[in-house]
Amino acid sequence: QVHLGYNINKRNQINVRREEWDPNTDVDGNVVTTWAAAYSYFINPSARVTAAHEWINDPSRANLNQIKYNITTLRVVFKF
Repeated sequence: QVHLGYNINKRNQINVRREEWDPNTDVDGNVVTTWAAAYSYFINPSARVTAAHEWINDPSRANLNQIKYNITTLRVVFKF
């Protein structure tokens, strides 16, 4: 996994990530690859909102005809 982040300023941050993992090393051709990008806005030091999008290539989903698919998330995080 490689993760790069950049603080635009103290309230805005962008992140990108690339990861690969093999759920079963005994089987060839089943490596899952993910690319992701996220934008975070820090409302205050204890709260942030993050919008993220992931592009996933998962050969194990071939039987579902969904080898490539996307996930978009919106997260609100509070630190207590």
